[in-house]
Amino acid sequence: MKPLANTFRNLLKPLFRGFNRAVLLWVPSYDSTPSPMERWLDGLWFPWGSRRHVAKGWDVRRDTIVRALRDTEGFERVKIFLGHGMTGALLGPAEGNETDLFSSDSSFSVIYDEALITPNPSALFAFCCHSGVDLGPTFSGPPGRSFLGYRAEVYVPMLDRQCRDVWRTIIRTVASEVIRDGTIDARHESRLKELYEGYLNHYIVGPGKENTEVALYMAMHLNWQSENVCRYP
Repeated sequence: MKPLANTFRNLLKPLFRGFNRAVLLWVPSYDSTPSPMERWLDGLWFPWGSRRHVAKGWDVRRDTIVRALRDTEGFERVKIFLGHGMTGALLGPAEGNETDLFSSDSSFSVIYDEALITPNPSALFAFCCHSGVDLGPTFSGPPGRSFLGYRAEVYVPMLDRQCRDVWRTIIRTVASEVIRDGTIDARHESRLKELYEGYLNHYIVGPGKENTEVALYMAMHLNWQSENVCRYP
């Protein structure tokens, strides 16, 4: 009976781990047109009982982030960010409010940086430029923290619906698995690179090569992003 009880307990464990977890999704807009990424995380599965904080468009401000972090203090956090970044920060809309800090080399507001890093166990998947240079290593310094992002520019060509679906699938797949697992490790980095490799083959030797207007361009950026993926610790 004991092996059966252990099996049953292991099956139930994933159902209850959400009570300790908070999931924070941040997808800013940067001009008058809503970001096409705003809807890419809609309908994701969340662990049962987990707290959810979702901020999109012009509502992604520094004070919004601070409030979400305060509300989830003591929880195991998963953060997913889609937008613009710099070496030490995640960036929000250009027109924030008086609590926003402004980056030195862009008009976008700094919504998350080293000053907001706390000791909570936490994972951050940052789909943006450069944040893997400084923010990633700093973020993952305390025990129980992990980061997945990019060390260089991230261009996301959206030349047609197929292009948009490729980027959306890559982001949703990895974000879903990070939310499910509550951490980032070698599995998630490998999964991200596998997705890039699969779509790269699609455009070079698969059916995507028939779409001659976008195939080479997509292949170039898929390869570039894959080469600049970084994970910490």
